[in-house]
Amino acid sequence: MKKNNLNVGGQAVIEGVMMRSPERVSVAVRIPNGKIALKEDPYISYTKRNRFLNLPLIRGAVVLIESLVIGIKALSWSAETAISEEDKKNNKKNKNKKGSLSKFSLTVTVIFALGAGLVIFFYVPLILTDFLGVKSGIYFNLVDGFFRLSIFGLYIFLISLWKEIKRIFEYHGAEHK
Repeated sequence: MKKNNLNVGGQAVIEGVMMRSPERVSVAVRIPNGKIALKEDPYISYTKRNRFLNLPLIRGAVVLIESLVIGIKALSWSAETAISEEDKKNNKKNKNKKGSLSKFSLTVTVIFALGAGLVIFFYVPLILTDFLGVKSGIYFNLVDGFFRLSIFGLYIFLISLWKEIKRIFEYHGAEHK
């Protein structure tokens, strides 16, 4: 008997989860009145639409960028949806405030996040390891790996102190169900 696997992945978003299958992207968010708002869109990956983008060396970068874009759109929609009615009224009164990020703002945010991630999780451990004078291949990798794990652990600990991030961590388990 042939077993069919369904490839589904997801991420936690503000007050909910985003799930992605090979053909659809869905976001479910708990709104202030306790009900669930659902957004479901058809989606076919660029790697399925274009043979060139499915080549082994190109596919990984395309899937990473695609996942970032889908994830940020889901986060943006969940943030807008999870806002209480009172906050929406306040935003209408104060027209200088905008409820959602523009495409430019999202692009700048993604570029900044990728850059900061590279610096913090890639370059800083390399610089610290080099500063200690470790040159040998295996020792260099062990020390560099120790710094990377330590920085990542510290990062997770520090963001877990943030009340809103704690709430997102609570939804993280739901995406695995």
